[in-house]
Parts: sequence; C-alpha cells; structure tokens
Amino acid sequence: MAPQTQPKVKLGVVGCGVVATAYYLPYIMRMANAELTAVCDLVKARTDACVRLFGAKAAYQDYDAMIDNADIDAVLILTTPGTHVRFARKAIDAGKHLLIQKPMATTMADARKIADGVRKAGLKAIIEPSSNSPLDPDIAHLRDLVRKGVLGDILWFTLGATGPTTYGPSLGSNPYGQAAFYAKDSGGFLFDLPYAPANIVSVLGPCSSVMAQAQLKVTDHAIVPEEKYDDFLSNAIDPDKANYWDV
Repeated sequence: MAPQTQPKVKLGVVGCGVVATAYYLPYIMRMANAELTAVCDLVKARTDACVRLFGAKAAYQDYDAMIDNADIDAVLILTTPGTHVRFARKAIDAGKHLLIQKPMATTMADARKIADGVRKAGLKAIIEPSSNSPLDPDIAHLRDLVRKGVLGDILWFTLGATGPTTYGPSLGSNPYGQAAFYAKDSGGFLFDLPYAPANIVSVLGPCSSVMAQAQLKVTDHAIVPEEKYDDFLSNAIDPDKANYWDV
C-alpha cells in the first residue's frame, strides 16, 4: 500500500505589499506542504504581480470575497495594524486558521477579541513577532547568559529606535507609506519600529521601573510614493528579486 501524502495547506494572503513580497511569498512558493491559493490587495497591480511571480491561483481586491469564496485553510494577515482585528474576526468566523503580522492589534481590547475568538473556534493562530523576537537564536542566547549570571546583575538597560526622515530615509528606498506608518488607525511609528528592539527587554526579567521618551526632531517624513513599489513589482521578472527591501 502506497504511503498517503499529506494534503497541502491552502493559504490566502491579504496584503501584497513589501512585507509579503520580502518575507512570505517567496518562501511559500517553495514549501512542499503549502499552496498559495489566493492573494488579496486593494491594488490590482499587486495581486496580478503576485499571481505571475509567486503562483497564486486566484486574486481578489475584496477581502470578504476571498474569505467567502476561496478554498483556503488559513489566512496570512499582512496589512496595516489597524485592519488586523476586522480581518482576523472575519477569518475566525469562517473557520480559518491565522498568521498575523506584528502587532497583533492596536489595542488590548482588540487583541483579546482575536485571542478569545481563536480559542472559542478551536483554531490556531500565529502572531508573527518579526525580527529580534524572543524566539530568535541571538535573543535566546542572551537570555541564557542573563539567567546564568554571566553578565552579572542587570541594573539598567536602554534602547532606542528612530524613524526615517527626508534627511535619513531608513533602508534606502524602503517605502514608508502614509497609510502604513503615519495614519492613526495603523498605530503609528510606535507600533512598528520600536516593537522589535523592545522585545529584548523580555530577556531581563521583571523590571522595577520603566521610563520612556519620545521626541519629534524632524517633521519631514520620508514617504516614498507607493506607486513606486507598484511599478517595481509590476516590472519584476524573477520572484527571488521581486523584493523591494534589502533583506
């Protein structure tokens, strides 16, 4: 009797921006146990490119239509933070497993709605911590050093994060779009860049006190028009090079 092969997990991706094309789609297409069944984005040029480059079987501009009509097992939510709770709740109601890019939500109330919904529905959810997460080998090694006392008693710790400006655009041509990084419903800058280095605090154990400071030194944001990304993706030929970020 021939061994039975495990069916592929059918994935739907919402959000076909730089995060999707840098960190997810190139790897999904190489996974033997997964299939990129559907992609969804408001910008048709992006979904068309994802079909062409990464082998997505269907493209949608309407998220509800993808959830209602696509034959998918799980949804990857790679959109701006302010949309996460609505997209997650819709997927949960449809019985879909989840992967949500950080941050999970922009409020604790919304995060609890997602967590409670996943538990009640008996589904699985992965909250993607991105880089510098507590699961990274470097962070795990640092945690081990702290616990063994190799570094002595940690009495004080500081970290900082700075955002891009027209005088110093982070990551070169990285498109810091208005909607993704500066719109109110996205959570703003504090929900994006500081999120990663702040995870390092998890290795230090309970803190007796925390202080924070924010300052706006340069008011000119480094916003690259999103059309530049759309043109880049539309003209890309090699899926391995269809990466707007140098990662």
